[in-house]
Amino acid sequence: RHRTREKDVVLAIARILRQELNEIEGVKAMLTRDGDYFVPLQRRVQKARAAKADFFVSIHADAWVKPTARGSSLYVLNTRGQVSTANRWLARGARILNELSRINQLHRGKVEQANFAVLKAPDIPSVLVETAFLSHPEEEKKLRTRAFQRKLAYAIGNGILKGFGHKSRLG
Repeated sequence: RHRTREKDVVLAIARILRQELNEIEGVKAMLTRDGDYFVPLQRRVQKARAAKADFFVSIHADAWVKPTARGSSLYVLNTRGQVSTANRWLARGARILNELSRINQLHRGKVEQANFAVLKAPDIPSVLVETAFLSHPEEEKKLRTRAFQRKLAYAIGNGILKGFGHKSRLG
């Protein structure tokens, strides 16, 4: 195995995503970190609030003890039955998952719900994207390539743009 580090892969994807989104008129993307340092989970949300973010995306690369686990996943906050607003954001998240399905197998075929800290900001709609599995040899190999990182960034960005009704497409 290549000992690929998640932090390197996801920062590369995030930088591509930011650059591509910032080329679209009316869109402003920023990162909670732009270097090799850790930002505590609550600080990430604070940074998004300070920027008056309309949307928060947390990008990750998954891993599992069995190297057969593979695919992309998308999580939204588990709202425990709060339907109206949650459904609107669930639909927007589904657009990201649909875009991811065009470039990678899905780990599960639907948007999943979780209570991850980065999803809990009630004032900022948030999603957590698991791009692929570092523990799966083929996916790890793809995650190391700039071409696949770019495809992932485009998929995430296009899902976001569709979710906000924007006509532009990345790539």
